[in-house]
Amino acid sequence: MASRVDKARAAFTKVYEENLWGLDQQPPQLDLLQRVATLIGDTVRKYRIASVAEFGCGFWNYAKLVDWSGVTYDGYDVSHHPIRFNSDAYGAPNIRFHQLLDGVQLAPADLLICKDVLQHLPTEDVLHYLAVFKGRFSYMLILNATFPDNNLNGPIEHGDFRALRLDLPPFDETVEVIDEWDNPLFGVPYHNQACLLRGTRSQPARETWVKKLVGRMGRT
Repeated sequence: MASRVDKARAAFTKVYEENLWGLDQQPPQLDLLQRVATLIGDTVRKYRIASVAEFGCGFWNYAKLVDWSGVTYDGYDVSHHPIRFNSDAYGAPNIRFHQLLDGVQLAPADLLICKDVLQHLPTEDVLHYLAVFKGRFSYMLILNATFPDNNLNGPIEHGDFRALRLDLPPFDETVEVIDEWDNPLFGVPYHNQACLLRGTRSQPARETWVKKLVGRMGRT
């Protein structure tokens, strides 16, 4: 039986190879890309983030606008298409990309970014990944559409779409909405929210590193 990762890889690879979402037919949303990049940069600075992981990094259309100096970034995607492209175009000593396969685990980090991914996964997968995220990251910046809400938080197959509200059943997460905007596509009045969640990872890596360094200096 195919795993959730295998099912997601098959669905999203088909999306990329057959251009099922037709996003190349839309004009570039430069203002929105910059808005998301600014939101990420502000979050990194506010919470003194030293390490970032992104679940579903795609083709890095907004992340390339972020200043990643002084930050380690690991991007994950189930499809090999964006991983190969991003590695060639943007790979650097502090910027790495990984195909998410069975057995590959997200590296723990101060911040997780997950944009427009969970809204395309079945509910049981969303519940699974939220549990993983909370154990591996101090903060989670999760962006999804919350409208149209005709199937809000409802059942879907891998690669389909429904709007998500993580603060409502069956998820019931404590979220802080830090930004929201309208994003009409193909005549559909989508509304998006950027939510900050807090995980159980005790403290950002930068603070842990400093404490260890101070401790070593005190013993010399």
